[in-house]
Amino acid sequence: MIFNVNTPRIRLLQTAPDHPALEPFPARRESHLFLVELARVLHHSGVSADGLENTISDLARRLGESVQVFCTPTSVQLAFDTPQGQQVFLLRTDPAPVHLGKLTQLRAVLDDVLQERISLTDAQVRLCELECSPQRYSGLATIGAFALLSGTSCCFFGGTRLDTAASVLIGALIGALSRLAVGQIALGRAFEPLAAALATFCAHLFIPMGASSEVVTLSALVVLLPGFTLTTGLSELANRHLVSGTARLSAAGISFLSIAFGVALGRTFAQHLSLVPTELGQSLPPFSQWVALALAPIGFAILFQAQIRHSGWILAAGVLGFLGARLGTTMLGAELGVCVGSLVVGLGGNLLARRTHLPASLMQVPGVMMLVPGSIGFRSLASFLDKNVLFGIDSAFRMVLVAVALVAGLLFANLLVSPRRAL
Repeated sequence: MIFNVNTPRIRLLQTAPDHPALEPFPARRESHLFLVELARVLHHSGVSADGLENTISDLARRLGESVQVFCTPTSVQLAFDTPQGQQVFLLRTDPAPVHLGKLTQLRAVLDDVLQERISLTDAQVRLCELECSPQRYSGLATIGAFALLSGTSCCFFGGTRLDTAASVLIGALIGALSRLAVGQIALGRAFEPLAAALATFCAHLFIPMGASSEVVTLSALVVLLPGFTLTTGLSELANRHLVSGTARLSAAGISFLSIAFGVALGRTFAQHLSLVPTELGQSLPPFSQWVALALAPIGFAILFQAQIRHSGWILAAGVLGFLGARLGTTMLGAELGVCVGSLVVGLGGNLLARRTHLPASLMQVPGVMMLVPGSIGFRSLASFLDKNVLFGIDSAFRMVLVAVALVAGLLFANLLVSPRRAL
């Protein structure tokens, strides 16, 4: 039996002329509806397939229910075992970015349910309110987050002062375009190539002033690069969630190709301007990377809709990931060194989940974002566009190697310190 939770109860049609009509579906149990709504909110909060399935399965077992869960980036199915037979709920959803604010509130709701402080009906009401809650930050704050992350990324990429200023301006422009794409289906689907073309064209306008168009373009587009999607897909494959992992890897590949097309388009238009480069501008002071390290978590907190009072944990995750990767690079090399960074971030997130009522993702998501290999993938595609095939293949292999090292570090962290709960 298959239910669509958005429709009223239905009756099965007669299956054969000599058989009477079947009985109506049994009443939907309160716990079933709660678990279905929880799965919907979890999916809309950007939880990975293994995280969603483990959370629903663990909670169902504590509630005395038998359920099988199947999650992909675009759907969730829950099959409950009942005396009348198996009841299946199907949710058709769209891929969603990580929403740390919702995950934190979800953890509080689940704690109240497990401690029997609220009923399942009240918990379902809270889930519905959480699902319908508005964005935590305004559009202007989101634009500022794009600009801030573009500027800090330029510091990490070794850009000059002019490169940083240009990255901030173009990042703000990309952020404004992302706000225009909200609710616009056509613009939303064409957002990545359009943003890449706009960023590349604008970056070339700063060439006569002494800016590096490659560094500025990469810094302005760093928020759009699907390095986190690539890492999540590899993590799901490592946890034997083959369908979801393959789908995310495909989505990451399409995003990279869309951005590459936009870069090629923007570069083609810019070449008609015949811009003449001049000498490079002044370099940033040595302490600029540490300033960027302190400011970048603020941008991640806004983009991931985290609560302001949790900014300290996000800052700690960024510092741990950065220092761990530096140490790992010294020990293991540039590609494998991020394994140490992700290991430290994973341990920090798991310890946070064990000691507090906060989810491990509050530290792990921003910390991993500091390490994802999106920039390496971008350079690989740029090399292919420049017909430098050997360097492009080498960069692509390095990107995959870095992503695998990230996943390995998180797996080792879960082995050393279990978070106790999937969420």
